[in-house]
Amino acid sequence: NITTYLSEGGFELRKWETNDNAMRDFLYQNKEINQPCNPEEKIGRKNVRKVLGLNWNSENDEILFDFKNIVDQEHNLNCTKRNVLKVGASFFDPLGLINPVTLQAKLLFKSVCEKKLDWDDELPEPLLKNWKDFSYSLKSLSFTIPRCVFYSENVFSFIQLHEFADSSNQAYAAVVYVRFVTNNDIKVNFLTSNTRVVLTKPITIPRLELLSCLLLSKLMKTVVESIKHEITIDRSFCWTDSKIAYNCITQI
Repeated sequence: NITTYLSEGGFELRKWETNDNAMRDFLYQNKEINQPCNPEEKIGRKNVRKVLGLNWNSENDEILFDFKNIVDQEHNLNCTKRNVLKVGASFFDPLGLINPVTLQAKLLFKSVCEKKLDWDDELPEPLLKNWKDFSYSLKSLSFTIPRCVFYSENVFSFIQLHEFADSSNQAYAAVVYVRFVTNNDIKVNFLTSNTRVVLTKPITIPRLELLSCLLLSKLMKTVVESIKHEITIDRSFCWTDSKIAYNCITQI
């Protein structure tokens, strides 16, 4: 079994968690298979555990995002360029689920860099106010995202990927949704996203729109390669609101 194979490489699996009630009861009754989580490993909410760096509610099968620890860390630090980078690097988001949040931290750090401050210089106004406002907004920010995004292929008549690209003069982004269609129902789930901050060198909006499309194509390739062995995608659609970018792409 997987425990035996991993133990041969020196990896000892000791703690298991599941969203299946029957399996959870079995694991908790067999201490030789599963060691219960330590109290300090609980996130402070019932049935919430930290799994692979993310807070997972095993009962509701949802990923929980709560930024209290990051806010507490920020309150104990001086508002310097070094600490702005430190707090911004504290966000763990491998799937791009909270890019609207992390992008704000990236843009604030970009503004700090444009002031050419030393690493331990205090932030001047209005950068200090912007950073405090951002930290305050995180204090009350908490939400959940369903962990499961795919359903049985036997239930749906066809499955699509819809990818969107967009940009501004500050950043550009790409996002991917999966769309399940039946005769009576349509379900759409957020899958992943990616963002890039515009560098200090001026770039035209049409070029930024092209860069967002390039980012989208790379993200789409990664998604397709990741899920092709698990589910069959019937069609993929890439969307952009830039006619210039669209014409440049279609005429290549």
